[in-house]
Amino acid sequence: SVVGVMGQSNSKRKWLVLDPITYGRGVQSISFSGIDGLLRTKLTETRKYSVIDKDAAKTALVENALNGSDGVRHGAGYSVRGEVVDTKRTGKILRKGQEVYHEYIVTVSLRVNRLEPPQEAYIGKTVRIQEFVLSEKDMLLYVVDQLAREILFKEFPIRVARVDADEKTLTLNYGDGFLAVGATYDVGKYEMEEDPDTGIEEAIFIKKGVCQITEVSERRATAVLIGGSVKKGYVLSQSKAQSKAEKDAGIVAS
Repeated sequence: SVVGVMGQSNSKRKWLVLDPITYGRGVQSISFSGIDGLLRTKLTETRKYSVIDKDAAKTALVENALNGSDGVRHGAGYSVRGEVVDTKRTGKILRKGQEVYHEYIVTVSLRVNRLEPPQEAYIGKTVRIQEFVLSEKDMLLYVVDQLAREILFKEFPIRVARVDADEKTLTLNYGDGFLAVGATYDVGKYEMEEDPDTGIEEAIFIKKGVCQITEVSERRATAVLIGGSVKKGYVLSQSKAQSKAEKDAGIVAS
């Protein structure tokens, strides 16, 4: 039940409340019909967050109040808002055999707010997705994938869950739909560094090695270390450039 989901006080899983995706002027919302459900499914499948929509959250709060409890306070909560600001076909095409792919550019404004003090923006950015696809519906899937990555990797990055005794074989905490066999990643850790101008500390990625994905299952992946030395808990850095393996697997790299 929704109440049960929001009342998981002993779980490390955090929960998200999804607001309906909105559309800017000139954007044909029919092209993105179903984006809310697809995004909710994509996020839920990872089992990193407990995900509910805004109407379900309201119902849960009412029921919790009637039961004398407050589910919102059981773990960190976030509200997710997205707006498809602009979508256009550039006119560029890519031929693969008999199939013709058209290039689309979709711009989405993404905002994730904390629902507990301090109620500040957790993520606030404009995401620009540019890809060659067969149809607008295919582009919708790329947009959903990219938004899910932006939300998930902020709190739950791709991480080394285990290092085997050979110190070369790594088990990762994501699987099918996020990682593809053959893709390579930098592996390292974040260290806090002070900005000399502002005095504000920020996390800087320190590269410790490079790994390549060798096997992908439903929720886990195996990688082999091809350079450097890494430890359990280290994270994989995302490249803005899409690797050929990820594109062949239909995965958008963030």
